Amino acid sequence: ARCVVASAIVVDLCCLGLENINNKIEYLLSFKFTYQDVLKLTIDFPRLYFLSLDNIEQTINNFKKIGYDNKDIVRMLKKCPQIYSLSIENINNKINNFLELGYEFNDILELTSSNGRLFALGIEKIKSAIQLIKSYGYSMKEIIIMTMGFPAIFHLNTENIKEKIEFYISIGLRDIIVIDSKKMMQGIDVSYSRYMFYKSINKYVGPSNYSMLFIAQKKFFQLYGKTKEDLI
Repeated sequence: ARCVVASAIVVDLCCLGLENINNKIEYLLSFKFTYQDVLKLTIDFPRLYFLSLDNIEQTINNFKKIGYDNKDIVRMLKKCPQIYSLSIENINNKINNFLELGYEFNDILELTSSNGRLFALGIEKIKSAIQLIKSYGYSMKEIIIMTMGFPAIFHLNTENIKEKIEFYISIGLRDIIVIDSKKMMQGIDVSYSRYMFYKSINKYVGPSNYSMLFIAQKKFFQLYGKTKEDLI
């Protein structure tokens, strides 16, 4: 399938002049993208080559004016190249949306630079996720801390968010998923099966040793001789 995609990209790009393509590649490389980054961008967002160089430079300059540094911009554009086509109005609207929700400006820069896909996510989905988390008794301050650590939570569907929060609250880790929210990246099936395994061998899991749930699979197997498939 990847070969088919690559072939389609080549056909699309053939209608562009070689100089046009090279100019964009050279510009991206000068902006600290690597060759591998450029290849990935070409596959993920071939439309980039159909944008004018002025358009690409303007998008990057827009982010600089807002306060993002070069490293942030590269990170965002690598994760979500679609934002090349965003206008300054689109960018500012999303930042204002987060300000209205209670996020500090510097927090927004950090949040969006670590997860550029937020610029492509509708504000209603973001608000819906926040309201859902609030329904479990979390304050907006706690939600901001939680989402700063795990911005991908905004991309999860409603049931996935519910499953994660309800499970961790049920085992006494209500506050842990605020201050160490990255742990929610782990699949709930893995966390649940490990919790039940520990329970079966009379090992208590709580706020003081919750990291037991999240140790690397290789280490877990070394300690207990169990694979992920054995538990699930």
